[in-house]
Amino acid sequence: MEKNMTIDANQGNGLEGRKLMSRITELSSIFSLRKMFNSFKASKALPLLRTTDFKISQIAYIVGFDSEEELRAVFVAKYGLSPERYRLQEKIV
Repeated sequence: MEKNMTIDANQGNGLEGRKLMSRITELSSIFSLRKMFNSFKASKALPLLRTTDFKISQIAYIVGFDSEEELRAVFVAKYGLSPERYRLQEKIV
């Protein structure tokens, strides 16, 4: 038995298709904004990694992350290396 899963078809099964699609779009926008904001915060860590001896955890909090792990995850996703590795390669001080 094949189910028709169009937006209008979902209205009868409690999903309220249009509201569901609206919510999915809204959540997608929120996640996109969050990703963009995290990327911005990671970019703010770059000069601190290059020019200070602050611990990675201190830099994470300075640029607005809740933890060192959160900075590390975003940093690796954006730049392909950890903050520690970046610091070793780029340190000016």
